[in-house]
Amino acid sequence: MNERAQTLVAVAGRAIGWFATINLTDAAGVFAALATAAWFISQTWFLWRRERCTNRTCLKRRS
Repeated sequence: MNERAQTLVAVAGRAIGWFATINLTDAAGVFAALATAAWFISQTWFLWRRERCTNRTCLKRRS
């Protein structure tokens, strides 16, 4: 087995071991944190876009 394959097996084994240590409570917490972060990012983007389009140079208002 070459060095690249050994590295791949080691990384895969480490990932499997890490996933095996996660319990349901931790997984739910990670999911909630990611969902909250995604919600904040989407709200920031939509509000920024909405604020940007309130001026008279907005492309939507020209048509």
